[in-house]
Amino acid sequence: MDYTKMNFEMMKKNRPAFYDSVKKAYDNKEFSEEGIEEIVARDGNKALVIERDGKKVRLNSMFRPLQEAEKWADQYSYQNLHVPVFLFGMGNGIFLRELLKRLGNDAAVFVMEPDISIFFYQVFHQDLSDIIRDDRVFLFVKSIDDDAIEETLDANLHWSMLKSQIVCEHPGYDKLYAEDYNEYRRKIKRADMIEIVNRNTISYMSRNLVHNILNNLHFVKESNYAGEIMNILPEDVPAIIVSAGPSLDKNICELKKAVGKAFIIATDTSVKYLLKNDVPFDVMVTLDAQKSPKHISDPKCKDIPMFCTLEARNQIMEFHTGKKVWFRSGIYLESIYKKMGRIFPKYNTGGSVATASYMISVAMGAKRIILVGQDLAYSGGVTHAGGVERHIVGEDEGIQMVEGIDGKPVRSRGDWIMYRDWFEEAAGIEEAPDVIDATEGGVLIKGTRIMKLSEAIGEYCTAKYDFQDVLDKLPYTFNEEEYEEVKKECNKLSYEFVKIRSKAQEGLKLANDLKKMGSFGEDNVVKLNKKVSKLRKINSFIDKQSANELLEIYSSAETTDELNRINIMSDDEDTNLINTLETSCVVYKSLIKGIDELKPILEESLSKM
Repeated sequence: MDYTKMNFEMMKKNRPAFYDSVKKAYDNKEFSEEGIEEIVARDGNKALVIERDGKKVRLNSMFRPLQEAEKWADQYSYQNLHVPVFLFGMGNGIFLRELLKRLGNDAAVFVMEPDISIFFYQVFHQDLSDIIRDDRVFLFVKSIDDDAIEETLDANLHWSMLKSQIVCEHPGYDKLYAEDYNEYRRKIKRADMIEIVNRNTISYMSRNLVHNILNNLHFVKESNYAGEIMNILPEDVPAIIVSAGPSLDKNICELKKAVGKAFIIATDTSVKYLLKNDVPFDVMVTLDAQKSPKHISDPKCKDIPMFCTLEARNQIMEFHTGKKVWFRSGIYLESIYKKMGRIFPKYNTGGSVATASYMISVAMGAKRIILVGQDLAYSGGVTHAGGVERHIVGEDEGIQMVEGIDGKPVRSRGDWIMYRDWFEEAAGIEEAPDVIDATEGGVLIKGTRIMKLSEAIGEYCTAKYDFQDVLDKLPYTFNEEEYEEVKKECNKLSYEFVKIRSKAQEGLKLANDLKKMGSFGEDNVVKLNKKVSKLRKINSFIDKQSANELLEIYSSAETTDELNRINIMSDDEDTNLINTLETSCVVYKSLIKGIDELKPILEESLSKM
């Protein structure tokens, strides 16, 4: 049997993007079967033996591989809904298949195969169609799709899944590929941290965030978006990202020498420090739904271009009269732009104004990026330039001593360390620009070159550049006719609010009726199935509405605990159904309440468009 042709055809049909990468590696012969052997074990199943660096490692039992895999898989708990599984090493698939047998249809299995040669060996020698077809499986192979891992985790993980996640490794892989194993665990940890931050951020900011989105809709009319500024920076013009770390006080005045010779980006917290020291800059960046308006309140900056998101603080957006550029699609905005044929660039903005500024610079084509004030560490008790101490909830729990730019330990904290890791990963990408850390203090960001700001400016800021002139020549994204279509799309929100509210009321009544049935035995099975079917149709309708994502976020502070509770299952099906119905009632009530609160805000916003 030609397994290669069969597996390739299956990949092409079910995983076209993955197939393209696999086919390229196949054509380039980026693999070798040397050192890979499969033998038939006593129970008739195959066992994989790998020879690396002169050592032979058995990845399966030589006697009963299937029984071994069954016993291995039985050690994990599969009682929860939406179980995410992270498996390091696919091997010959026997351990993966045992996991899949025990998981529900709502599970997600992220499989990292660190050895491209083992992967191709299996493609050549066995039928992988069951794994390739399984929508629960997200397969990554080193040297084939390395860049897809983090993007896939970000897109498919949700904070409500964290409590039930399973992290495991194919026996033998952790020793055979120790460095890759540690890297995979690090990426999982990073993805988990992002989801925790997202949960905390959304729970804390949910109401303000949605208020901002609705109130900021009218700014779409006279604005631009990231897709229109791709690769506009000349190669000899560096981007300078100014953050408000304590060390900014040391070299802020040096920035004057770079004015008109670099693309200077001011993060929102650094704006007032730059203005206070009479340092001009090209753009401001803001994204925080609850950012204090005090940072951008000086009349001297209200006309300066601003890179922002639709979720940004509405008071800041209303104060600002200059051109706005949406650097990220954010919630809701992307669907509108996509319908109008405008596609936002796909990049991970990292969660802070500094990391977002980095990706803006990359998108604009910067070949060199200079970081200033990017301390990510305390200076004594000071957290920001100007001797400011600004602390966060739970700060003490995440404080660590890490390596500073001078090799000595400095005191940092959890969120800063996460941003440091983000910068290190971004700087380590093969196509990354030359990144210079001219902060002159704070943590060491590996992959960057450390220089004094005066030296970096003297060496690299030599060509003239006027971003304002470039932006002045750029017409707004939508002409009058197109903007009318945008208004129609936004007006659909009002209609969707009405329909979702009606469906939520219908669902609430159905769920309460089901709870009153008391027993879900055979006597009530017909009535039960009929009502459950109606509930599924209601939920399906609500899920498909573009307004639903906004409503879910708005009510997330109220429903977080319920989502966690529904994820925990018992052994009793009636109890599980009751729990599901109770949670559904909470969600339906939160939708109704949210719509009632948001409808007046939406109507006022639509009147401004």
